[in-house]
Amino acid sequence: MKIGENESKNLYIALVHHPVYDKERRIISTSITNYDLHDLSRLARTYSLGGFYLITPHQKQIELMEKIKKHWIEGKGKILHPNRGEALKLSVFVHSIEEMIEDLETRYREKIITVGTTARENYKYVPPERIRKMLMEQKKVVIIFGTGYGLTDETLKSLDDIIEPIRGVGEFNHLSVRSAASIIIDRIFNC
Repeated sequence: MKIGENESKNLYIALVHHPVYDKERRIISTSITNYDLHDLSRLARTYSLGGFYLITPHQKQIELMEKIKKHWIEGKGKILHPNRGEALKLSVFVHSIEEMIEDLETRYREKIITVGTTARENYKYVPPERIRKMLMEQKKVVIIFGTGYGLTDETLKSLDDIIEPIRGVGEFNHLSVRSAASIIIDRIFNC
């Protein structure tokens, strides 16, 4: 059975910029990029998702993203590329994962299922089919992606599930978060 637009609206994606690891597994904040904002908003719009949350504790970064979003929705960008503004309308900027969950649970008045992503070993993973089944059952789900070297172990342990990681064919396994998000969302919709 194909996921329809009613079910797809129950799925959200989130990109975490803090807390995440650096290559030495120190907890850091990463910088927000224009690419992340545009590409993940377009991913959400292409698959008719409920929305895209960008998470950073840094107010200046949120203000910058709001300014960019406004340019494409209300400013000159609206004239140049109206489709970009349509996608960016789906983006929401919050300070923490907890704030995002509170926002979604207040909106829907039900528990949101949180699903993490990681390429690290030693986690119990759920297949994309499980997420698809949740959506078909009208459950609200948010898939949480990390920047840098990924979500912290503490964050992953606090979530309801972790989706199967993407495995390439060789030893190199370090996709951009935008690529990984696109592959995972497509797997959920086309598994």
